[in-house]
Amino acid sequence: MVNLTRVVFNELRSPKGLYKDLLRKCDLLPKSAGKFYKQSVRKEFEQHRDEKDTERVDQIVERAVKDMDWILKKYT
Repeated sequence: MVNLTRVVFNELRSPKGLYKDLLRKCDLLPKSAGKFYKQSVRKEFEQHRDEKDTERVDQIVERAVKDMDWILKKYT
């Protein structure tokens, strides 16, 4: 079970896995807010798509997770 948890954790922390997860979480929001945040997620993903510095990628991922948690709490 620990290995499965680690795999899921690592998948969500990869940029592509995180992108998919964030878009799915936008579906949990009210329709207008979900649409707005999906556009925001796409824009941010495109903006940072070519980022090569792993430390910077980790910072971006960490911030995206924190922001989505805040947004979900705001609407629930």
